[in-house]
Amino acid sequence: MQISSKFLLFFILLSFCLTTCDYGFDIVNLRNDAISGGIVPGNNLREKLEWLGINAQPGRNYLVQVNASESIAPWSINSNMYDDHSLRRGNTTITFRGIGEDIIIDLLSNGSLFSFDFNFTFILENITLQGIDDNNAPLIFGTWGGNLIMNEGAKIINNSGGGVDVGGNFTMNGGEISGNYYYGSSNNYNQWNPRAGGGVRANSFVMNSGKILNNTAVFNNQSSGARVAGGVFVSGNFTMNNGEISNNTVVSNDQSWSFLVAGGVFVSDNFTMNNGEISGNTVSRNGAGGTGSGGVYVNSGTFTMNDGIISGNSSFSSGGGVYVGYSTSSYSQSITSGTFVMNGGEIFGNTATVVIGGSSSTGGGGVYIERGSFTKTNGTITGYSSDPVNGNVVKDEHGNIVSNRGHAVFATDSHWSNPTINRQENTVGSNINLSWSYNNGSPIWSTGWDF
Repeated sequence: MQISSKFLLFFILLSFCLTTCDYGFDIVNLRNDAISGGIVPGNNLREKLEWLGINAQPGRNYLVQVNASESIAPWSINSNMYDDHSLRRGNTTITFRGIGEDIIIDLLSNGSLFSFDFNFTFILENITLQGIDDNNAPLIFGTWGGNLIMNEGAKIINNSGGGVDVGGNFTMNGGEISGNYYYGSSNNYNQWNPRAGGGVRANSFVMNSGKILNNTAVFNNQSSGARVAGGVFVSGNFTMNNGEISNNTVVSNDQSWSFLVAGGVFVSDNFTMNNGEISGNTVSRNGAGGTGSGGVYVNSGTFTMNDGIISGNSSFSSGGGVYVGYSTSSYSQSITSGTFVMNGGEIFGNTATVVIGGSSSTGGGGVYIERGSFTKTNGTITGYSSDPVNGNVVKDEHGNIVSNRGHAVFATDSHWSNPTINRQENTVGSNINLSWSYNNGSPIWSTGWDF
């Protein structure tokens, strides 16, 4: 009994010392900071954002519950907010979750509604973020290494500076990105590095579900080398497991022929499509130059289509459904070819519009390969010659059907004086294998081509 009393006395004295003595840190706050998934306090969103700006710690997960619709000015958080740069020591996750139905956060003034840097991951759930007209910034902006996750019920809508621009990883598990508008010209902020998407611009993108639709990118007198998408622009890797990318638009008023665009998806690196739908996207041209695909443009990377649908897209130039291009080194002038591997899926009902009297190396209502590689082992690419209803088709600027331009597939080395051309006018069914390769300027191809 005597030993127990001494132990009890020791414990009381130790507890008193820990709660009253000054050790250079706060025991209670240290314990609270270590709690993962803490709910941010505040009476409204503005107060909660203020709390985060003061109290956010590295490596913690914070939940911001948004109980009512609200309008706020642009808000940012970054690793340099504290003198000791403490937020650089680990990734901080902030979840914005709408409580109830129809929770809308409106942007009050010019700028990004939320912006963050490389040590942050933002998660959106059951909440709508709405932009403004005449904005000059994306609604969500993450610098290089900043990550964004969209879950079910999240929406990013109606912003004139574009929807999402994330320099790190973007994962879309649900929700919607729609009605965003990007306007680019030689006078805007990114004229020397014109890479943009009306809906999404990301370094890496995984789309598991959700919709990206009705977004627009317009470019006037842009500098040479612009790369633009109405729906999604990915500078790195894009994996589409499901979801919908539809009815997005690019309008080109540019004069540069090195201006490359895609109504739906533009990928500089690798694109894997396991399922989902890319449909109804368009590219229109008011200027003299530019090259673009209505559906998917692959620039020197690899597009692997395992399943899914690419349909109803239209382009002012070659490749109504898919355009496989190439890039040229500015130093060595060496060519890096794009690659399209089709293991499944369907490509149908796409339209390429060509200029009669122009280059004979244009066409490809369904698929266009320019100095690239194409391998088809499964799936279906329809052609107007055998399927006038659902077939991919090539038309002229007046809407007339054009023959011998590869309604289904067109492949070329695009040599101006004597181009090598292979084309498929009829439907290429799942039982037909087809291949073509630029092969460093000496094209090789399989049997089975119509021409």
